[in-house]
Amino acid sequence: MKRLLALALAIAAMVAVRELGGEGASAATATPLALGFALMGALVTGETLRRFQLPRLTGYLLFGVIVGPYVSNLITAPMAAQLRVFTGIATTLIALIAGLTLSVDRLGSRLGAIVKMTLTTLAVAMAGLAAVGFMSRRRKAAR
Repeated sequence: MKRLLALALAIAAMVAVRELGGEGASAATATPLALGFALMGALVTGETLRRFQLPRLTGYLLFGVIVGPYVSNLITAPMAAQLRVFTGIATTLIALIAGLTLSVDRLGSRLGAIVKMTLTTLAVAMAGLAAVGFMSRRRKAAR
């Protein structure tokens, strides 16, 4: 309950910053607030969804989509542009968390099919790249 109250206060602070400052002027000064808001909000949303038997990762992503520039615009496009470095780090951590949830035991009998599909995809991609390279080499030689 305390976390949800803290999130509500953070949302109120973000709305106040967005309303009081201009769109471009407040982006540089509001970036640290946006970062803290995003981290706290993602944590609270992830923990809340975990109580409903959903992965925390779903909460992190859902919160980012909801408060980002495309839905509620609490974190505006200029703020998001300044947070690009943190976005890259967050994407890496989300991929790491998603990868850590996979286990060979849970994959069970599907592991063989997954390996075959991966090898087939790699073989087709490599053959396609080799064909494109071969055709482009022949065209350069013909000129």
